[in-house]
Amino acid sequence: MENQLSDLETRQLSAFIDRLTARLFSTELADWGALGRRETGDTDALIEYLWGLREQYGPWALALVAGHDSALRFLSVRFVKWAYEQNQFFELDDRASRRLVDAHRLLMADLGRALGKSLAIEQFAGSANRALLRFVERLVRILRPLGVSNALLGRGAEYSAELQMELLGLTGLALQEPCVDLGCGKAAELVALLRSRGISATGVDRLGTQPFVLPKDWFDVRFEPNSLGTIVSHLAFSLHFLHHHWHPGERAYAYARKYMELVFSLKPGGLFVYAPGLPFIEPMLDETKFRLEKRPLPEPLASKMESLRDLGTGQSIAYVAQLTRL
Repeated sequence: MENQLSDLETRQLSAFIDRLTARLFSTELADWGALGRRETGDTDALIEYLWGLREQYGPWALALVAGHDSALRFLSVRFVKWAYEQNQFFELDDRASRRLVDAHRLLMADLGRALGKSLAIEQFAGSANRALLRFVERLVRILRPLGVSNALLGRGAEYSAELQMELLGLTGLALQEPCVDLGCGKAAELVALLRSRGISATGVDRLGTQPFVLPKDWFDVRFEPNSLGTIVSHLAFSLHFLHHHWHPGERAYAYARKYMELVFSLKPGGLFVYAPGLPFIEPMLDETKFRLEKRPLPEPLASKMESLRDLGTGQSIAYVAQLTRL
């Protein structure tokens, strides 16, 4: 059981965590792409920040965080959300999530002890840097099996709603309702545009913050058969599917199952529109139940993506797939 905090302690702890995480992610230490090279970066700003807190908080807050799973989980969630923003392919399973919480626990405990024992910032800096190095090394061990230890690459980008409509060939189409935008992005601009036109639209994005957006991973959402009129996904679901298809493992099979769940969630006449294309699985669809139209991407995007081909089939992925449920 965690110790009960007073209202004042709760507010102090919340303020401390907010300030600590903001400082952590604004320093060079937050360049997690260096993890595979065992570099911690320039941590002077973080050290000075922590040392400056000793009079207001002392080692109390750090020790308290280390002893409270709820605070540690909050820290871990902040890290994971930050990592998602750096790399759209980043994923963390349950075991890795627990290890991440433990890594934060040990870091807070180490920093708290160092802050309590140190008489000068130079003394604290030596202990704190060793604690931070151990923390980074733990992160390396957690992330390496996930295939992201060399660098957190693949940062996602958000596009205007009008551009997405043009790229996906949706302009002028009468979209069946309800409509779901998979991987709609934090701004969910396409969802907002569709709703402004009177279309019942919902977004799904693990970083979602806007109204009418489910802040969930698409694997955490069950898409019931014959329930949706339109599914759109611009540089989201199919891009992730390709990523895992090219890195074979259980996750690739999970995406194949989810793809079939999505196509059968369409009502008759419903439309699933996505880019890039998936030439390795689309031929497996029953032609008596689905009709696939491939639309060329507009220039200059088409030329830039033409060289990108599926590793298994050798076919280009540079097209928009419009899949209709018959």
